[in-house]
Amino acid sequence: MSHHKPREGAFKLNDVFTIKMHVVLATTLLFYDFFHKGIALGL
Repeated sequence: MSHHKPREGAFKLNDVFTIKMHVVLATTLLFYDFFHKGIALGL
């Protein structure tokens, strides 16, 4: 017997939170690199 409840739907709330945090981090890093001279895009 497990203490976990069966999943209802495709995502749980903690999945959405994790995806949102990674999107914000990736977008921030891309904009920083785009607007500043750096190693990759902002050459």
